[in-house]
Amino acid sequence: MTRESSDFDRKLVTVRCIKCLDLKPRLFTLKTNLWAIASIVAALSFATSYTASSERDDHLIPPDPLFQNYRDLLALKLGQTPFNCGRVIVQPAFEGESSISVYCSPETSVGEKCYVVYTEASDNLWQQTNALQNTERANNVKIKRIDAGISATTGQSIRTAFSRILEMTQAQTVREDEMRALTPDATYTEFSLERPSGPPLSGELNVSLVKQGVHITKLRTLFRLLVEYCKTNRRNRPHIEQAIRKTATQLAGAR
Repeated sequence: MTRESSDFDRKLVTVRCIKCLDLKPRLFTLKTNLWAIASIVAALSFATSYTASSERDDHLIPPDPLFQNYRDLLALKLGQTPFNCGRVIVQPAFEGESSISVYCSPETSVGEKCYVVYTEASDNLWQQTNALQNTERANNVKIKRIDAGISATTGQSIRTAFSRILEMTQAQTVREDEMRALTPDATYTEFSLERPSGPPLSGELNVSLVKQGVHITKLRTLFRLLVEYCKTNRRNRPHIEQAIRKTATQLAGAR
């Protein structure tokens, strides 16, 4: 494993590994008063230190190799298209996982064509496969898909934005006293970019941060805009595309 073996890192892995257990969703959702009180106290304690932390850790972190098989399953089910302009896979604890991919096809006589594709699982694949113990059950999970064309200019700006942010991916340096209280039902989000050669660039949100930095906040905004672009009607897409292009251009200049 590439992460430093600090006490906090071991706690982070322990919390996420709760998903490795064959627990029923209802066990996850039980919230005790003690847990609620502890979370509130922790949030108040971290409030004074999150600003410096979010500026210093304004980047994605490497995906946890412990969950590579899970990511492979998600890519197989949700990653139905290329993602040479970027892809985001969202991994909630109980709801169906989802993905947004952006890709451009080779240039033709009418120029390069680009698309945004949203896919969503009808059920949570982790839960349905019993923590990957019964992967054949993934065949019973239905996938909803929405395709939407987008201009080549916007597609290229998204590609540049993803490339820039993913190149900044590095291990977390934040201290334990700058972290939020972690929960076993956190939603993990992975960003990736397909390359002409070599493995894809990839990184995930650091869910333990009390507050994300400016660049990552804009990256999340870009993701939400892409999802909205797919789900809205065609009449509203030009306006959303302008916002997508503006946000992507800002991210491309990240330092």
